[in-house]
Amino acid sequence: MAAGGYHLTKTIPIPGDYGWDYLTADTDSRRLYVSHDKEVVVMDLDSGAIVGKVPGSDVHGIAVVRELGRGFISATDPGSVTIFDLKTLAGEGR
Repeated sequence: MAAGGYHLTKTIPIPGDYGWDYLTADTDSRRLYVSHDKEVVVMDLDSGAIVGKVPGSDVHGIAVVRELGRGFISATDPGSVTIFDLKTLAGEGR
C-alpha cells in the first residue's frame, strides 16, 4: 500500500502532449476539470469519459462556482481569466 493509505485504483489516459497543472473536482455534477496547458479537459467522474474541453492558452487553476453556473480558469498568457458556462463549457471572454 502507498504512503498514507492511498493506492492507484484507475488510470485514465487523456490525449495530447501538453503539460499538466491543476485538477478540480465538482462532486455535485460528477465532473473533473483537468488543466492541460492549452485547454481544460472536462471528464465524467463516474465513467472517466471526456465530456468536453474549454480552450485556453497556458491554463492553470480552475474554480467552479455552481451557484453562478460559471467556471473560472487562470492563465499566465497573457495573465488573464477565462469565464465559462458550466453546462455548455462555452467561454465568455478572456
